[in-house]
Amino acid sequence: MAQKQVIDLFSGLGGWTEAFIEDPTWQVNRYDNNTWLREVPETEIVDLKDYVIATAYKPKLVVASPPCYEFSLAFNAPRAKASRSRQQYYPEEGIELVKRAIQNIQSLNPETWVLENVIGSIPYISELLGEPRQIIGPWVLWGNFPLFNLSRETKKRLKIHKKLEGDKHRHSELRSNHRARIPIELSRNLKLNIDAPSLKEWM
Repeated sequence: MAQKQVIDLFSGLGGWTEAFIEDPTWQVNRYDNNTWLREVPETEIVDLKDYVIATAYKPKLVVASPPCYEFSLAFNAPRAKASRSRQQYYPEEGIELVKRAIQNIQSLNPETWVLENVIGSIPYISELLGEPRQIIGPWVLWGNFPLFNLSRETKKRLKIHKKLEGDKHRHSELRSNHRARIPIELSRNLKLNIDAPSLKEWM
């Protein structure tokens, strides 16, 4: 059986594709610019601001999590600081990275794609992609994908995921990557929905 390809842009610790990499029917290719992440399996270190992904064939899935720092509503994030100082603020670099992700998605033309960011990104990214397709706790999702169907218990676990990840790795060079990591529950649910034979029902 030919492998299905998933491309993970701004992949960080690889959370989006964690469920896929365990399945030999999927080929996983991850791209990030952080050299500290070169040991994450199947990760290529590239600067996606200047790099366009090319593949030999059309990928089945593209996932992307552009950096959320400039969009964040956290107290010490630049948007919150600007608001407290009553200064004009626009997340220029953050939007440029989102645009690069969109350009790559359009160029790759996958069957399914997901672009994820934080709640604070909604007014900015919605100008480019319209309203989010789904919001799951702190994870805001745009794209062409089957809706996530998560149990109440899973949703409870997801609510505390980011805080726990940040607390566990507070002294790590990769603390922000741990906080931003997509939980395995979302990766598994996405894979389950894509692998299901009834996928076309949501298109």
